[in-house]
Amino acid sequence: MRIRTAAMVIEVCLRLSAAEPPALPEIDLSSIQAPYRKLVEQALAQAQTGMNDADAVSELCNTLLAVNQAEDAASCYRRARALDSGEFRWGYYLAVALEQVGRRPEAVELLLEIKSAAGSYAPYYVRLGDLLREQGRTKESETELDRAVEMQPDFASAHLALGKLQSEQERWTDAISSLEKAVALDTNYAAARYALGLAYRKTGETEKAKLAFERYQRLKQTEQPSFDPLMDAISALRSESGLDDTRALTPDQKRVFVEELERSLAVHPELLSAHVNLIALYFQLGDPAKAKQHYDKAISIDPKSAGAHYNWGSIEMTKGNYAAAEKAYALALESYPRHVGALVRSGLLLEKRGLGDEAEQRYRAALEANPMQRQAHYLLARRLVGEGDFAGAAQHLEETVRIEDELTPRYLRALASTYLRMGRLEQARSSLEQAEQQARTLGHEDVASAARADMERLPQ
Repeated sequence: MRIRTAAMVIEVCLRLSAAEPPALPEIDLSSIQAPYRKLVEQALAQAQTGMNDADAVSELCNTLLAVNQAEDAASCYRRARALDSGEFRWGYYLAVALEQVGRRPEAVELLLEIKSAAGSYAPYYVRLGDLLREQGRTKESETELDRAVEMQPDFASAHLALGKLQSEQERWTDAISSLEKAVALDTNYAAARYALGLAYRKTGETEKAKLAFERYQRLKQTEQPSFDPLMDAISALRSESGLDDTRALTPDQKRVFVEELERSLAVHPELLSAHVNLIALYFQLGDPAKAKQHYDKAISIDPKSAGAHYNWGSIEMTKGNYAAAEKAYALALESYPRHVGALVRSGLLLEKRGLGDEAEQRYRAALEANPMQRQAHYLLARRLVGEGDFAGAAQHLEETVRIEDELTPRYLRALASTYLRMGRLEQARSSLEQAEQQARTLGHEDVASAARADMERLPQ
């Protein structure tokens, strides 16, 4: 009887062990570029605090994917999927991470596994079709790509993928038709121009091929269109952090980063991303003339560079040149309407001009692009407090205090004030206690004293 009982206990333990979600990855922070290290540290701290919260874990996964740590991102997404198996995004992002580390067969099988949850999301079918083509599964590939085109006839990426498949099958008439549709839908699509040039060359249309390749050479250095909103959300994490996170570096770290970027430019003078980063770094190091040189160079390479316009707009805003800043942010948003940083900062400028409703629209658009953008939550909460919507404001402020850093005590004070307006006295007191404790730990005695004074004014 005892042997049987012991065996049953062992079996139960094994089942529980098998059901345990995969652990969070062990992240080597030294392998992450300095400007993005703090972003990862914050997301990691949040994930460790909410180990069984799929949203907290997935924010770490998304951050890792955004900063090119695909192997760790893949491990992380496995935990997120175990915590919330019904969420399509975690499976999709895991497939992207597997694709990036070269494990394409696994990515295909995973995409097929989550197909029922993909619904009408056309980029899913394009990604799956492309990967199937690479594996030689051409019939299945064509089925998926045809489905993407049928779902979204104006989807340039689907026409390109279909054209590449048709080119491999030497169906040149079909291929040229698909590729011409792709470039007609997006005239700045470098990859489609190149594929079309190859198809023209194969059919002996040398003049058309020459023109396509010339256009490709001009376009390949420019920021390319994105056709995957889910991946846009990942890119937003990186693009919005670049300028702001360089401010967290020490001057010596900034100089080292500048040297790395200048070495890259010595080899590749047209490297747009290096010029974009140097705009911010040189300004922060007290050399606005060099910052302007790199801005001018960046927009000569790509006049529609959202990153360059955003960084320059932030410099103009810092200098108090609000009209120039607003113009630069408008150019950034014209190129990339989901640029979170530009949405938030242009919203601030709209508020300065008394255009509160328009500013609120910008903050909401920023949160639609990146639901974890703390400043957008805070600014929107401030607007809602002014409108008397304290419950709505509290919801947004609660999002700002999920991460513990130097800004959190200030956000906690704002949250406490909102709780007090709602009559939630104990929650207000708790928030102020946290604010004081965190501020003292950080050495911010002014904030700690302000939180203590707020507590002393609370009704007894």
